[in-house]
Amino acid sequence: MRFSKSLIAVAIGFAATSAFAVNVTLYGVIETGIVAQKEKHENEVVRLGSQFDLGSRWGMRGEEELNNDYSVGFRLENGFSPKSGETTIGGSGAMFGRESVVYVRKKGLGRLGLGRAGTLWCGLGSWDMQLGYAFMGGYGLIGWPIAQNFAGNFNRVNNAIIAETDWLGPWRVGLMYSNGTTKDDYSWGRNTHYYGAAVNYKQGRVKTGGAVEATGDTYTNGEKTADDKLIVNYGLEYHLDGWTPMFAYRYLTQDNGIKAHSFGLSALVPYGNGRFKAALRYTFGRTTSEAAKAVHNTDKIKNLAAGVAYEYSLSKRTVLKPFVGYSWSDDAWKTQTHLATDENAIFNGWQAYFGIHHFF
Repeated sequence: MRFSKSLIAVAIGFAATSAFAVNVTLYGVIETGIVAQKEKHENEVVRLGSQFDLGSRWGMRGEEELNNDYSVGFRLENGFSPKSGETTIGGSGAMFGRESVVYVRKKGLGRLGLGRAGTLWCGLGSWDMQLGYAFMGGYGLIGWPIAQNFAGNFNRVNNAIIAETDWLGPWRVGLMYSNGTTKDDYSWGRNTHYYGAAVNYKQGRVKTGGAVEATGDTYTNGEKTADDKLIVNYGLEYHLDGWTPMFAYRYLTQDNGIKAHSFGLSALVPYGNGRFKAALRYTFGRTTSEAAKAVHNTDKIKNLAAGVAYEYSLSKRTVLKPFVGYSWSDDAWKTQTHLATDENAIFNGWQAYFGIHHFF
């Protein structure tokens, strides 16, 4: 919804309305629903779900034209849990943990931003370039995984410099660097650095692209806690009249971590007053987890997951979304339960969801 500068000033408690000489949009989405899942060798669980697909959030964005060529804009976005009201992203005290960026735009060239943002192929935020997978990073066990220890991609980073082109016709290019993914309080060599480059191409029915992203050695409070990491992603979509088939691929390598390949086949199929989403995802590789190797006498990892959802539009802003999926793992992941960082990301078992989201 659009607010005048005076309404925005009242809404967020500012007296100086001159600071809002540009139109500002207050926006958000709230999603919640019922999750039922049964993991191998675990009891069935039924709970109120939070962030199963779309993370609930509210935010503000705006852009002011300085002249005919240049403008300055910003985006501030906060995530929250509908079932508790708590802030869910960014850690204690992070008011805008999902995104906090200011940028300069040059018409016909692109934009350059500074702040906290989602990485180029994580499926999150206004700088994201991910494509080729119907479920993106949502829908529990079938999402294109973000979690670091499930062949996942990089997530959000602090202290970022981001560039995006707007002058290459069907091509879109993104570049990103972080001087410290969480903190940049230490010397350059003791911060965790992120580097990313991505490209999208769209022509006719075809949309394709890829990204190369990496971090140097990971440091926590100035001390090394993990080795450098490299991830290569590729996506392809072919937009037919009746449906859209998609293909996604990921290669991940990290010393003293995981070396894995992930393949995803998925599709979007409009039907009735909504659309079906369906996907099959396969991951295989090796892990250096000594605990897993000791139990299973192997360093190999395998996971196969399948899922289908139907997103029924009650209105332009409100959608009902039932989902069912199954995940199977073998070798060193044979007895793995859900991730400690995400109870929706399960390795072995079935999962069902009935939820609703509303944009405002």
